[in-house]
Amino acid sequence: IKDSEVVCYHVHWSYLLDWMNIRLAGYIELRPGIPPTPKQKEYITELMKNKNIKVVIISSWKEPSKAKEVAEESGAKLLILPGEVDAISETNDYFSWIDFMVTNIYNAFSEKK
Repeated sequence: IKDSEVVCYHVHWSYLLDWMNIRLAGYIELRPGIPPTPKQKEYITELMKNKNIKVVIISSWKEPSKAKEVAEESGAKLLILPGEVDAISETNDYFSWIDFMVTNIYNAFSEKK
């Protein structure tokens, strides 16, 4: 998955993606905390279609409806990741949190939609 591209809802995942050598094509939010406008959603959806981007990542603590719409309209998989340790039962320590995220990101790129 090295050098694959993703779209994220929020800037939360930039360090993890950088560490995994995954390129960030863009954000659904215009600015952190500002929901996307219809124009921004359209721009990101078209970018994803043109670049064949198949994964959208959002944190579990964010409201997912806009990210879900973008994923559906672009034919991508929506990947909801826990935003912190203990956000879900499978991530009760730092190592299980990192393992969960890396495994799920890898699987999202490996699955056929």
